[in-house]
Amino acid sequence: MKKKNNDNKEKRNTDYSFSSEDWEEFERGITYFNSGQYQHAYEAWELIWEHSAKTERKFLRGLMEITSSCQKALKRNDFEGAQDSIEKAKEKLNDAEFLPEYLSVPVQPLIEFLDYSSKVFDQERINGAIEVWRNHIPKIYFHKPSNPDLLVELCEITRSNFFRDGVKYFNKGYFWEAHEVWEELWREQIGEGKRFIEGFVQLAEAYHFVKGGKFSSAIYLLEKSLAGLRGFERIECLISVTSSLNDAAELLESIRFMPTQQNTHFKFPKKPQIEITN
Repeated sequence: MKKKNNDNKEKRNTDYSFSSEDWEEFERGITYFNSGQYQHAYEAWELIWEHSAKTERKFLRGLMEITSSCQKALKRNDFEGAQDSIEKAKEKLNDAEFLPEYLSVPVQPLIEFLDYSSKVFDQERINGAIEVWRNHIPKIYFHKPSNPDLLVELCEITRSNFFRDGVKYFNKGYFWEAHEVWEELWREQIGEGKRFIEGFVQLAEAYHFVKGGKFSSAIYLLEKSLAGLRGFERIECLISVTSSLNDAAELLESIRFMPTQQNTHFKFPKKPQIEITN
């Protein structure tokens, strides 16, 4: 693969050698991984791995081995190869220098997945365990490095009347109305702002489905919303993203093993709220 030129690239995080282009490619790989496109994720990370610093290469190689194990097990039924990749990933990622997070990615969930995978692939009846294993593949959450321009962009969005109207609808339990207002705002955005609003559109739609007892659709949307909004968690943009994420994660766990659909309205454990911090 062609090596990318990093000369004179703007750094998005001074702790790492990544250029702006590298961070975009890294995040693209995470998006591919979270959507089950493991080969594309591998290729995206390999582009960065080719020219990264030693420690970054080690971490990226660990991620690449995880994608390789998923590809081998789920696409090729190569369980022996998948087990080999799991062990290589453990060797790379099970390092104190990567905890609690590295390259803005929380690492502990990955370590837990690798430990679980080692047990699964040690079983003789692997075919009977592979579907359970598939359900344990974690989403990779990514906290975007500090970016002053992004902070300004998100503050402008969260100050807007459209966004605030959506919050009012959401906090009153009118989730579909919040979804529609935020969707209008989403259509006006580009780049990171569009992705930020998309997370709230998905969140409102998910809560609407939960309220109506449509849990299968709600689980899908909650997972997508969490994966998208985690990247904005550390950006103080006039709302408490962390609080919304924690509530959504708790709701997800409470409905994950419920029947696919119920005919009665779901009673939320606590009133869904989005906190305005300013």
